[in-house]
Amino acid sequence: MASVIAAAGAPALQAKQSTTPPIAELRAVLKARTDAQRAKNRDAYAATIDPQAPPAFRDSQLRDFDGLASLPVARINYSVDSDEVDLTRAVDPKEYAGAPVALVGTTRALRFTYDARSSFDAMYWTFVKRGAQWYVGGDDDVADLGLETTVSMWDTGPVVVEQSDHFQLIAHPDQQARAHELLGIAENALTTLGPRWHLVWSQRLVGFVPSSPNELGDLIQASVDVTKYVAFVAYGFQPETLRGTVPRLYVQDRNLSRYSAAGQSETLVHEFTHAAGSTYASSFIPSWVHEGLGDWIAGGPTNAFLRAPGAGTHAPREDQFAAGTQGQIVQAYRDARSLIASLSRIAGPQAPFDLFVDLGKEQVRPGAQSYIVDQELRHVGVPDGLDGLERAWTAGR
Repeated sequence: MASVIAAAGAPALQAKQSTTPPIAELRAVLKARTDAQRAKNRDAYAATIDPQAPPAFRDSQLRDFDGLASLPVARINYSVDSDEVDLTRAVDPKEYAGAPVALVGTTRALRFTYDARSSFDAMYWTFVKRGAQWYVGGDDDVADLGLETTVSMWDTGPVVVEQSDHFQLIAHPDQQARAHELLGIAENALTTLGPRWHLVWSQRLVGFVPSSPNELGDLIQASVDVTKYVAFVAYGFQPETLRGTVPRLYVQDRNLSRYSAAGQSETLVHEFTHAAGSTYASSFIPSWVHEGLGDWIAGGPTNAFLRAPGAGTHAPREDQFAAGTQGQIVQAYRDARSLIASLSRIAGPQAPFDLFVDLGKEQVRPGAQSYIVDQELRHVGVPDGLDGLERAWTAGR
C-alpha cells in the first residue's frame, strides 16, 4: 500500500514545487479581511474570497463572517508571519485549475468584550492568484497532515449571546434558554471560588454551550471521548511570550445538565480554577497539579480528601486523565485531588498555590517536567520532593 502511494504521489509532488510565498501579497489580503471584519462590511469580506471557489466554501466563509459580526468582538486581526513554514507543496494546484497557490499558516487573534486577552486561532487558508489578485480559496488542504483550520461555533450555525456581570455564554438558538440558566449557576460558582482562590485573575470568562457532544469535539479538536466529561477550559500559549492565551469554557451539557444545581456549580468551580490559573500556567505544570488543584478547591480546601481505595502509589500520568474507562479517569482525578490535599497538610494551605505559580514562572528552563516538579515541591516545603509527597500520600498523611 505504501509503495503504491509513493509511486502515485511522485509526479504530483514535482508539480507542486513552490517558490518563496508572496508574503506581502498575502498580508494585503489578510489586512483587507481584518478591515472588513472590523467594519462589518460583508461585501468587502466577500471580495477576498476566490471568485472561482466552490459555493460551499464561499458560503462557509460568509457564515464565519456573519457569525462574528453578530458577536461582541472587541478586537480581531488576521496575520501571517514571514517565518511560518511554507506548506504550499501540500496543495494540489489541480484543485485550483492550475492557478498559482500559496499556503502559509495564518493566525486569527480574537478578543471578545469580556476577554482579558486574545485567543489565537490557526487558519490554514490556501491563497490562490486569479489574474493579478490573490484571494482565499480553501481551508482544508493540509487537514490530512493534522493541520486543521479552527472551527468556531458560529461556523456551524447562527449564535446568540447570554451575558451576566462576569460571563458571556455563546450558544445556538436551541440552547439559548439553557445558556441563560447556566449564567446563574456560573455566577454562584464564581462566588464560591472567590475566597478559595488565592491568585489574582480577571474574573471574566467567555464560554460556549454546543448543541451536541459531536459539535463540542469539533470545536476543541478533541483527542479524547468528550462524552466522558462534563466541561472543559481550554487555552494555548502565545508564540512570542509562551504565556497563556485567553481561557475559554466549553460545556458538555448532555452530562452537566444531569447534575443537581449544586453539582453543576461544583463542576464550574473546578473549571474556573483552570481559567483563573491560565495567566500563571506553563508546560511544566503536569495534569495532576492542574486537575488536583481544581478538584481540591471545588470540594473545599478544608476537606481532608484522604487517599481513596484503589489509588496508585505515584502521581497520575498525563494519559490517565484522558485514556481508559470512565472509572479509571475518575480515579486519576481522585488521586490528584488527594495528592494536593496531602501537599496542603504537609506544607500548609498556601503550598498548592505556590507550587502552581513556581512551576509556571519560567517558560523555558532545563530539566524534564518530573525534575522541575520535584525541585519546586522542595521549594514550597516538601523536603524530599516528589518522592516524599508520594510516600506521605501513600501512608495516608
